[in-house]
Amino acid sequence: MRSKLDEVLGSDVAGDLMESLPPFDWTRIATKDDLQLIHGRLDNVDRRFDNLDRRLDLLDKRVGITMLKMNIASTIVLLGAMSGLLAIFR
Repeated sequence: MRSKLDEVLGSDVAGDLMESLPPFDWTRIATKDDLQLIHGRLDNVDRRFDNLDRRLDLLDKRVGITMLKMNIASTIVLLGAMSGLLAIFR
């Protein structure tokens, strides 16, 4: 890369450009295989979140049904208490 920069930009500019690059270890460069592995892991995470979302929806429905039953039961109790009070005061 340095030799091509020397040809195109001249050795002074190429040297300045190369010196301005941060140092890095070539073994830390991600490969296409690394990215594919990460992509596969992210797909798995997506599937797990989808499964969790379905389970939460089911739980939400169950809680909603339970709350409805509790509301009906409390309404029946309240109506019964009001009927009892009305019977007392007649």
